Amino acid sequence: MSNLVCITSHCNNSEKIQFLKEKIKLLKQNKKNILLISHIPLDKDIVASVDHFIYDKINPLLQYPEKYSVVWKLININNDAWRLISYNPDYGWCHLNQLKIISNYCKKLQYETYTFFNYDTLITDDILKFVRNTKYNIFSSTPTVQDNPLTASFPNVIFFQLKKDDLEKLVLFDKIEYIEKSNINGFRNAEGYLKKIIDEKIKIYKTYPELVLHGVVSEHSRNIEDCVNFNNENNYFRLFNDDKFIILYELINLIKFNINGEDIFVSSDTILDLPKQIGYYDYDDKLIDITYILNGKLEGYKHEIRKDN
Repeated sequence: MSNLVCITSHCNNSEKIQFLKEKIKLLKQNKKNILLISHIPLDKDIVASVDHFIYDKINPLLQYPEKYSVVWKLININNDAWRLISYNPDYGWCHLNQLKIISNYCKKLQYETYTFFNYDTLITDDILKFVRNTKYNIFSSTPTVQDNPLTASFPNVIFFQLKKDDLEKLVLFDKIEYIEKSNINGFRNAEGYLKKIIDEKIKIYKTYPELVLHGVVSEHSRNIEDCVNFNNENNYFRLFNDDKFIILYELINLIKFNINGEDIFVSSDTILDLPKQIGYYDYDDKLIDITYILNGKLEGYKHEIRKDN
């Protein structure tokens, strides 16, 4: 047994499930042995299609203030700059923990190499050929997403390969170190922590060019605009609030709002005390209540509006 393909996953909707099924089908067609790990119970047909299945219902999502990522945007209102800040959950340890579990599981297996793919990594014939012809450690880079250079990284966690002796070093992943030392050591995510382990313990033999995902929009890949705009109903205006203020910005034209029962017209970026009730009038002068937006935040997120000094 020369190679085991290990698929990391968190497939919580039908689109992701379909990508996973396609991934397994492609790998089986290429006569690959497969290990699949999931925090979510999966259909018995999926489980039966792989050689090893690990179910771990504990999904260790890190949140503010323990560890988090920050997305922000500046809005100028009457010559004052206001910072819209979204403290987002950190998903890095969830992935690293899956790798650690796989490493522990595979201690008694006798494969020469272990190839890791995330369920939504776009696998090509070139990648499979590269893996087939390389019996050593392989790492790859993550491409820039949405013209944001901070999203590019090496090595990535969506595709790499390790020899058996090096696979066992993933057991060294430590949650406390990931949380407490990330800023000190200069790594801010799962890729940075993996690089730390590589630099200290693992030899890089070969690298593969940039990889891409299938394009699934997951919870942790939301772009900046999504994080600081809670109005998903239309593009008439953007809305952001914390527990003290609400900011209405980037209005496409003059809009009549109803706030705490009072009609007001808003034509430019505006900050107000957080209301108990808010709605806007559509083109037919019908009042659309959007108070639910003020309390409809995603679990694990914290939001702040701060005057930028």
